[in-house]
Amino acid sequence: MEQDVARIIAELTAKEKEVADLKAKLESLQKDSHTTASLHPMKDISSTLDHLRKKASLNNDEIMRYSRQLLLPEFGVKGQVNLLKTSVLIVGCGGLGCPVAQYLASAGIGRLGLLDYDTVELSNLHRQVLHGENRIGWPKAFSAAESLKRLNSTVECIPYHVQLTPENAMQLIQQYPFFNSSGCLRMCSCDIRILYVCLEFSFAVPYCQAFPILLPLLFFNTKLFL
Repeated sequence: MEQDVARIIAELTAKEKEVADLKAKLESLQKDSHTTASLHPMKDISSTLDHLRKKASLNNDEIMRYSRQLLLPEFGVKGQVNLLKTSVLIVGCGGLGCPVAQYLASAGIGRLGLLDYDTVELSNLHRQVLHGENRIGWPKAFSAAESLKRLNSTVECIPYHVQLTPENAMQLIQQYPFFNSSGCLRMCSCDIRILYVCLEFSFAVPYCQAFPILLPLLFFNTKLFL
């Protein structure tokens, strides 16, 4: 009898500890979720984005942050100022979209639209570098926006937890002008349906089916910003 009582007490103690650990984990997740929701509220595709702030020069912090790339003769201050005034929409925040967004944010892009209708899964983490274990179950667009704001708080990150469709494509993509051209869209999704949408509307879409190691060369083409 005494052995049974001792065993039950031990099991009860273990269960109580397990419940306490789960409660602590839940509180942490809820806190992170609340913080992310306040930092990156859901953006309605139908809402119009404000124009990016016009810049003619760099402040001291920007000169310090981007000093290495300012040394590039083909880029320089003019290229950096143009980059800070640029907005780009990235479709797909996965294995390609994550490093693309990371490089653009690090380089000092003005605004990043992050579109993905999927959520973070454990199987994503070995290659989708903006997501982590504590983000499993999060919308990928929100997870990417959170990581990018930690990387460079000056970048405006706008997450869209939706799928690109023929019904919303034109309205969304037109809000990301690229030096007054038809628009700048980085298509980082392997979903053939999304590619068909882009082709249907004749968007100029660089299809980024390439190794991530090539991304700095692809997206740091300095001629784009001169």
